[in-house]
Amino acid sequence: MAAKVQVGRILIEDPPLLSGAHMAKRRGNPNWCNPQPFDSLAMPSAFEQTVKIFKLSPEQYVDSAALKEWVLANKHNKFVPEQLLEAWGFDG
Repeated sequence: MAAKVQVGRILIEDPPLLSGAHMAKRRGNPNWCNPQPFDSLAMPSAFEQTVKIFKLSPEQYVDSAALKEWVLANKHNKFVPEQLLEAWGFDG
């Protein structure tokens, strides 16, 4: 269905400026000024997830060989408590 617009006594069918095909694309995030709340504390760290998988309590951290092996492999790219690194003699 063609759109009809009357300008004075002239009737224009499907004017190019009013048709959807000629409208510019909307770009960018329309909600850039309304950021969504971000709760970074809700996600457990990789260390906390590993401790949960190994089913360790904080008292068992130092004596766990499996946790020590994980920390040795991940101490440079994952969070590991500083006290645990010091207890095992690893560099932070």
